[in-house]
Amino acid sequence: MWAVVYIATFLLMWSKPDSPPFEGGVDAPSRKRSEGTFERRGRRGCFKQPIIDLAATPSAPAKVASQHFLYGRSHPSLERRGIRFFCYITLVVLASAAVFAQVPPPGTPYDSSRHSNPIITFVENKDFKPSDYEQAKKAAGIELLGLSQSEGKRESVEIADGKFAKNMPIVGGFRTDVTFYPVVRQKFRLAGGSDLLLQSFRFPKVALPKDFAAFVLHEATTQTKKKPSEMRFGGTAPEQLDVRGTEGLLFEKDGQITVYWQEDGVGHTATASLPRKELFRVIEDLL
Repeated sequence: MWAVVYIATFLLMWSKPDSPPFEGGVDAPSRKRSEGTFERRGRRGCFKQPIIDLAATPSAPAKVASQHFLYGRSHPSLERRGIRFFCYITLVVLASAAVFAQVPPPGTPYDSSRHSNPIITFVENKDFKPSDYEQAKKAAGIELLGLSQSEGKRESVEIADGKFAKNMPIVGGFRTDVTFYPVVRQKFRLAGGSDLLLQSFRFPKVALPKDFAAFVLHEATTQTKKKPSEMRFGGTAPEQLDVRGTEGLLFEKDGQITVYWQEDGVGHTATASLPRKELFRVIEDLL
């Protein structure tokens, strides 16, 4: 399959030089929902469900597109642009075979000794420097979430600088340029005495067409290797759920839960050692 992916990528980039880079997944409305919106999609707590189920999505869109390709054309330019149209059909087939939930950012394999959670692995814990709220907000170029005073108190703000990764390996030997933006880390002491680590970042810019980039990033998270330490999420398969009106991912290990979601092109992770119901309530109350 990856031979097809490589060829399609090369031809698509050659035939569509002006395609905009990928800068994130599906935007979500920045509005609160009731506590019941955290709809679990795993099976009785099992986290083995893959992010992409290659056998679960109907293939009707690909069939419809292939019929137009095989039996006729709607515009003479398709004859002159056969390569581009072939690439489009190839990507439609690939995309129709995948169930896209929330797109995870690119990153190195997760290492708990260096990274704060499986999602944010493009910066390490040592990269964060003390800052204040306004400086961090300006440097990251994003709106930061917060808590009401009755819910918790902000204890610290840190920021890790962004960077440009040239020819970064993504999956299966596939490489591309990626621009990473600063990550802001806020630590809150909740009213109940527990800590909440909230991290926010503008979704990285990937130098690939949007739909294909989403496919590649998802494929990177499901690729299996001999050693779990070489896998994108460190061998841990996340659970899918709905959070704040969008698709999200949940990681749980040793009593610590990390939830990832996006709002308006900004990625957020919330990490705490709390019961699920309580953590979900806190996330819903973020301002």
